[in-house]
Amino acid sequence: MTARYRPIVLITCSHTEFAVPGIGPLYHHTVFERYVDAVASTLDCTPLLLPALSGHSEALADCIRLADGALLTGDASNVGPEIYGGASAEETEKRDPHRDETVLPFVRAAIADGLPLLGICRGLQEINVALGGTLYQRVHDVPGRLDHRAPRSRTFTERYLPAHRLNVRKGVGSKRPWSFEALSQGIFKSTRFTVRQSTHLGSPSWWKRPRKTVP
Repeated sequence: MTARYRPIVLITCSHTEFAVPGIGPLYHHTVFERYVDAVASTLDCTPLLLPALSGHSEALADCIRLADGALLTGDASNVGPEIYGGASAEETEKRDPHRDETVLPFVRAAIADGLPLLGICRGLQEINVALGGTLYQRVHDVPGRLDHRAPRSRTFTERYLPAHRLNVRKGVGSKRPWSFEALSQGIFKSTRFTVRQSTHLGSPSWWKRPRKTVP
């Protein structure tokens, strides 16, 4: 009997500090359980956690060669504004430089290798910034932009109810052709669906794929 091959999906982790009384700060590589469950149960793939290994380019390259796709997860932290030329962040804003130093080069290497990526929340920031895009840190204060924050008066469940429509379009350059079908058919059953949203960031400048000219 031949075993069925389950695609391997990398899941990015954050670098998190936990204060332990009598010991001091201990650092962990963490990810929300819902992301792991979604890959394993909904997508029926094998989840493989990608730790925030800043400065380990060879390890990242090994992971890219091993994987069939990658999920760039959301987190309470945001990409450091100094990376994309933004203003200094407020002191209350959470940062994760270890993740910045890991995931941004990972994004560029993964795209160069044709590895399919799905960015959620911070993960979408990382794709945009890694490829030269920029971010509004307070998009709700920008004239003409929508306020995508969720009111604090709502329950956790209410904050993450479907908020707006999203269209999925098949891209180019992927060496793993199953990815688009997995998204549009295996997960959402459609190329148009409604997604959750709760953020105070937006993008004034998105990276654009250079168009190829045919002689």
